Amino acid sequence: LMESLADRDLLMKELHHRTGNNLALIVALIRMSKTHSSHDETRQVLGELETRVAALSKAHELMQRAANAGTIVASDLLNEVATNAERAFNASDLRVRIVVQCEPLQMDGKLAVDIGLIVGELITNAYKHAFTDRCEGVIEVRLTGTPGSGLTLLVQDDGIGLTDPEARPERSNSLGWRLIRTLTFQNNGTLTVDGQQGLAVKITFEPVADPPLA
Repeated sequence: LMESLADRDLLMKELHHRTGNNLALIVALIRMSKTHSSHDETRQVLGELETRVAALSKAHELMQRAANAGTIVASDLLNEVATNAERAFNASDLRVRIVVQCEPLQMDGKLAVDIGLIVGELITNAYKHAFTDRCEGVIEVRLTGTPGSGLTLLVQDDGIGLTDPEARPERSNSLGWRLIRTLTFQNNGTLTVDGQQGLAVKITFEPVADPPLA
């Protein structure tokens, strides 16, 4: 039984290794295409795609390196998402600093990947909408709690906030917000938005129950 479990873990690590390498190649191709594009809209779309694929690539790399091939250290993934976003979107006319506050929490790979994708989308939205007529800004990402007691994710910026108090960006039909809502719902999360001072998006995930004993 122990040999079978070891073989399974080795196969999973190899799968994550190969998948991560393929995704890293795709990220490199996206970056090359973005660099050679002369259209701002095209570069923006490619930048958004880059952050999504890069998050998946890093997740597979972390699972391949983990002692348990199905888990991820959340802080490692979120820091990588932030770094990739800065690389994708920072430019000569806009420099945004992304600050990540997260304990080195070990969590299930699927949940960590979903949170990483949500964070990537919220950071992307902040770059697109929060810093109008500004050349710099700050985005904060905080993940607190544990899967067993419940997790709270907060992504907030120091941008312009919601100029229309009746606006409900979380109801937007954009691809990014549809993805955020879907991943939040799939993980038993509750989403709230506050746009009074910058934009703050808070998602509370219900505790994850331990699997039943056989």
